[in-house]
Amino acid sequence: QRRDPELLSISCTPFKGHSIDDVETIVRQEVEKLEKGGPEDKELRKVKKQFHASLIYRLESPTWFATWLAEKELLRGDWRDGYRFLNRIDAVTGADVRRVVAKYLGEGNEIKVWLKRKAAPKKEAGK
Repeated sequence: QRRDPELLSISCTPFKGHSIDDVETIVRQEVEKLEKGGPEDKELRKVKKQFHASLIYRLESPTWFATWLAEKELLRGDWRDGYRFLNRIDAVTGADVRRVVAKYLGEGNEIKVWLKRKAAPKKEAGK
């Protein structure tokens, strides 16, 4: 159990010709798909495999490894939790994903932030 709550951040940038509303609609549709059907077993296995590979690759760095263990100590109160982490990831099921998505990612349980690029100042004619 973590000592403090954690946030989930979904970050998107619309392609040219698409609006923030388009992106928001697509993200909402994807969340609803996860809530209703959850990830397929094959998809969940693939994500777990990618997660394992990514973590193991990063742990090759002594600095990252030390940071990772320190984070486990600070956030969970036990540096050894880092060694149990992959077992917990492996135990996640599609039903777990559906339950968590329904509980935490429902509409209205979110904070939305839009960052828009400031328009460049218009140049005056003849300058």
